[in-house]
Amino acid sequence: MNVTQTTSANGIQLTIEGELTIYEVADLRMRLLESFSENQPIELDLTRVEECDASGVQLLCSAKLTAEQTGKNYTVSSTSDAVINAIEGIGLNPSEVLGI
Repeated sequence: MNVTQTTSANGIQLTIEGELTIYEVADLRMRLLESFSENQPIELDLTRVEECDASGVQLLCSAKLTAEQTGKNYTVSSTSDAVINAIEGIGLNPSEVLGI
């Protein structure tokens, strides 16, 4: 997994490329926690995610919940079919998990 961070006046954009699986989620979790601590809007771009498993879905759910509980501005701007399929594969609604 590759995470590219872009910071602008509009906030922080994290672009995820590659796999979002149990082997990579710890790194993204730390990046998200660092971004949440900066008190800027966070935008997550998942269009380049090629594989996603239940651990990736769990992290996305956790990020959304953390943002809601702490009043942070967090959005998922776009996603890939791999993410949608993983969310649906465990019986969840993609629009509820991703907020899109």
